[in-house]
Amino acid sequence: MADGLVVAYNGADAGLGNRLRVTLGAARYARWRDARFLYVWPTTSAFQPALTDLWEWRDGVRIPRVLSRAAGVVTGYVGSDLRAVRPRPIIQVRTGAELLLPLPAGNWTEDLRALSPVDEIARTITAIHTAEFGAQPYVGVQIRTHHVSHAATKQSSPVTWFADRMQAVLDRDPDRRFYLSCDVPEVKDRLLARFPTAVAHRTDAAYNSTSAVRAAIVDLYLLASSSAMLGPHGSSFVEMAQFLSDLRVPTEKPTESSVSLENAWGLPGAPDPLRPAARRSMNASPA
Repeated sequence: MADGLVVAYNGADAGLGNRLRVTLGAARYARWRDARFLYVWPTTSAFQPALTDLWEWRDGVRIPRVLSRAAGVVTGYVGSDLRAVRPRPIIQVRTGAELLLPLPAGNWTEDLRALSPVDEIARTITAIHTAEFGAQPYVGVQIRTHHVSHAATKQSSPVTWFADRMQAVLDRDPDRRFYLSCDVPEVKDRLLARFPTAVAHRTDAAYNSTSAVRAAIVDLYLLASSSAMLGPHGSSFVEMAQFLSDLRVPTEKPTESSVSLENAWGLPGAPDPLRPAARRSMNASPA
């Protein structure tokens, strides 16, 4: 018999990365406690898709935000650190941060890697990967410049930095391919025109609509299947791509210059872009 309830609370303004790490982390915590799992996943014009519109998700029961808020008057909420939370009948988790779980509970990123995108998304990921890359290594580039992006991210990770780093890679290897993920279509088009070896998944859908978020999932898996990434500072999305690859893809950010992409070709391309962590050793011969 289940021992109490664990509830993952996501705010209406939470983005995809924050929702994933809170929901998957709380679900794993609930399994460890042998508790029933419930989750709040608001769908509004600010974020349209349900979790089941994106992945084959069957864990827990989705509940209305108002129900969690009403219960929260009595139960309260806990934050991201669940390592010392004392047992109680209802534990509601409310945070935008990655959850810190008790060591015996394991790591929620294992559950992220085990997820299967819904069929429409999976077919698109596989089709782009097969047509453009196959087993060929490439650089994943993720740029956040939309007006809703965090100001610190946009300030520390300007588009010019990504363009300069892409050009530096091409100066060393003119045939190097790129997969480009960018949340502003005009910026994406401008970079695709400048860098002919770059490709991207195009969509005209409104920001955070179901179609747009599905396109973002395509980006997520193709970034994680790359051999090296360029990513912005403070982006939970690029962190999801890193976790999806089991932290195997070297990633350079404007605020972290320790990775040299020009020398980061020990990791081959992912044979199956739906399972980006399953590939040969980092010690394989460079491409």
